[in-house]
Amino acid sequence: RTQRVMEELPQVHVEPEIVLERIFSSSTTPDQILQDTPKLLGRYPNTYTFTKACGEILLSRAAVGVPCAIVRPTIIGCGWKDPVPGWVDAVSAGGAMYLSGGLGFMPVMPGNGELIGDQIPVDLVVNTIIAAAADRALSCESRGGRPGQVSIYHSSTSTSNPIAWSRTARAVVSYWRHCPSTKSQMYCRFHFFSNPLLYRLAHTFQVSVPALMLSLYARISQDPKVQKQAGTMQKVLGRTKLLAQTFHHFVNNEWFFDNTNT
Repeated sequence: RTQRVMEELPQVHVEPEIVLERIFSSSTTPDQILQDTPKLLGRYPNTYTFTKACGEILLSRAAVGVPCAIVRPTIIGCGWKDPVPGWVDAVSAGGAMYLSGGLGFMPVMPGNGELIGDQIPVDLVVNTIIAAAADRALSCESRGGRPGQVSIYHSSTSTSNPIAWSRTARAVVSYWRHCPSTKSQMYCRFHFFSNPLLYRLAHTFQVSVPALMLSLYARISQDPKVQKQAGTMQKVLGRTKLLAQTFHHFVNNEWFFDNTNT
């Protein structure tokens, strides 16, 4: 499904203030919060996107007489130029997926590789934050903007420079094959499968079966090194399964972020 996201405040089907009161109420237990979560999320795929939307709404309501700008980045990736090309300080978001694929733990991913995956280098996000602050201040001084009016700036690539997930996957594979890691467990492959059945088959033969064979060999050989390797693989595969579930919504849908303000 393709959607267009404008540089305007999001909509949520519940009042953010009521959600906060409910969560921080002394009578609300963690189990009750978990039970209420699916109903609170509505059309949002996870708590991360939902709370971001609520946060923007709360911020706009609190910005009374204050020049307020919201920079809304998409999937943040490594640096383009600054401080050096490829710079990253955390393995998260798309980087976690690419690292797992490069080490051989995640050769397949459930999703449509032909859809646009909006990813933005971290240094461009920083530049947008700096420029947005200046632009918002100037709009109040010289353009007649109201201080309490919130301006939203998308830091994105889908509209100006769209790149499909499959193209990103090819670049990831090319890099890891030229610069293999000493911690690689299997040969680097990275493919998207939009058909759930084909994905399960590919995952079984490319991930589950090799992991099972390594576990059996470790048990039979009693080799401490192999046992450690097998244990590490099982732990990482559990994390990659969670990673695939987290990204499932975002690689099976695409969004084009308007960047008129930016």
